[in-house]
This record gives sequence, C-alpha cells and structure tokens, in this order.
Amino acid sequence: MEQGTARDHLDLKGFFHPRLSHMLWGCNYPAIKISNLDSPPSLMRCSAHPLPLCSASYTACRQRALFHRDRRLFHGFVVGMLFGLEFVCIYVGMFYTDAARAGILINTSPLSWCGAYLFLKERLGLLRIIGLVLAL
Repeated sequence: MEQGTARDHLDLKGFFHPRLSHMLWGCNYPAIKISNLDSPPSLMRCSAHPLPLCSASYTACRQRALFHRDRRLFHGFVVGMLFGLEFVCIYVGMFYTDAARAGILINTSPLSWCGAYLFLKERLGLLRIIGLVLAL
C-alpha cells in the first residue's frame, strides 16, 4: 500500500497497538503507588528518565549546541524545574489518593478546556461542556 492512502478497514495491528499502549500507560499509577512504599517521591522520576539522553543524542546527530548562553538556557532551566515539580507533586499526591483517582485527575485535565476558552478563544460546544462537567 502506498504511503498516505486511506484504508477501508482496521487491521489487527491497528486495533491492538492502541489498546496495548493504553494498558501499559494504565500501569503507571499503580506502579507509582507501589514504588512510593520504598523510595522518596522526589527521587523517583529523575533516576531513570530517558529524556536527557534522547535530547543529547538528537542534538549531537543534528550537530547543534546542547547548551546556549542566552535566555534559552534560563527558559529551559525553568521549564525543566516546573516539569520536575509536576512529577514530584504527582508522586506526593499519590500518598493521599488511590491510583484510579489520580489517573482520572491527571489525564482528563478538565481545567485545560477552561484555559483554552478564556485565553485562546476556543468555542465550547454542548458536547464539550457536557464532557467538562463529567470530568469535573
């Protein structure tokens, strides 16, 4: 089949791949609950995160500078700290709720629709408003 052509049916690979990835993602929050028993939450995410290795490999392949001396270094540092703080909050929050509720609260992000409506002037139709109410 040529690239870019539409199929009229869904094959087994296309059917099972999203389900398998969702099942694996669904295991994240129970794994956090189990790992919170042995380790402090602030050290969980930084111990085995592949993102620094991936970004260093990408910049090396593209022959670009990994660190910049202008404001991009500061912005990258702030974004990285906020990203890390997000995961510390998730891991600490798992002490106070169960994995199912944490997964729902994190993955639905109901307030992002309010931000899109207020700041990006995105229209909220009836179906989106119903979804927002159900998510809240």
